[in-house]
Amino acid sequence: SNIGKLLNYFIFSNPSSNAIRNRGKIVQGLIQQKLYFAQTLEVTEIACGPARDVEDMMNRLPKNLKNKRIHWKLIDKDKQALAYARQNIPRREDVILNFIAGGIVDIINRNVPLIQQDIIYSLGLLDYLEDKIAIKLLKSLYKSLKPGGTLLMGNFSRHHSLQLLMEVFSNWKLIYREEEQLFALGKEAAPQGRHFVMAEPEGINLILVTSKPAVENRS
Repeated sequence: SNIGKLLNYFIFSNPSSNAIRNRGKIVQGLIQQKLYFAQTLEVTEIACGPARDVEDMMNRLPKNLKNKRIHWKLIDKDKQALAYARQNIPRREDVILNFIAGGIVDIINRNVPLIQQDIIYSLGLLDYLEDKIAIKLLKSLYKSLKPGGTLLMGNFSRHHSLQLLMEVFSNWKLIYREEEQLFALGKEAAPQGRHFVMAEPEGINLILVTSKPAVENRS
């Protein structure tokens, strides 16, 4: 219907929707940056869903990685979402995809094969986790990073225009955090890490960036 078309246009051209697209580009930029210095890159997305961000990133990566390889793990508890991702993500010889069924508890308890990763990211998961669980998850993911590895965790701030529509008409409620709250989560989970919080261009999605030092101070 015409009303449906207008609603669809409003939602997908909205700054909040732009923010979701923007955050994927930040991950893509980090992957390309790290791949410049490494022959093999280990990348993991937590709670990947149908992994449309990966589908988009695969199309944007250089067509020839010049004998370099990306090992990309996609983890989600929804097996149907993983099946969609497996079917729709383009295949490339220089990107090895590994689809893993697992949830937050599996990751916290380290029941999934997740060690020595260069990049771990989850851009839409912290929105649903209370602080206590979020800290446990961040702590587990930090342990899975290589020295010099990077963890990116996204969270919506309250500065987005779809909040009323989501909560009133869709009963879709998020846990919103601001910069200082995200930073505090990172420091609590990984005191040895280096943390900062960035925003995508719309200023709606915040991303906690945690780096593991190449040489950790164990004193």
